[in-house]
Amino acid sequence: MTIFGYARGEGQMLDEQRQRIVAYAEHKGWPRPRILVDDADPGLGSVEWRERPAGAALFAEIAAGDAVVVATMDRIFPELADVMSTIERLTADGIALCLLDVGGDVSGDRAAAVRAVAYAFMHKD
Repeated sequence: MTIFGYARGEGQMLDEQRQRIVAYAEHKGWPRPRILVDDADPGLGSVEWRERPAGAALFAEIAAGDAVVVATMDRIFPELADVMSTIERLTADGIALCLLDVGGDVSGDRAAAVRAVAYAFMHKD
């Protein structure tokens, strides 16, 4: 099992994401995650996760039994549709996705609950 983290941003925001990812892995008793980072380029926020430089590298490396930890879902999902398609794809491939702002592992049976939370989160304004 390989643990990956994904973060997007710069400065203090990036440091906080890294700290949360590492703390979660430690709490779970997992090895220290390999954290891949995309910069804070505002244009990347509208690009699908798997099409960003670090996102593409992550998707090229992850395999069944691995876990991906992300501090907040807004770092990876530009659209609500991306939330569910990504969760479904990773779950089908046997990869755990842990979104810390919605309680951790969102794979499998928790996907429906995540859809509701994601909808509320993405439309909070």
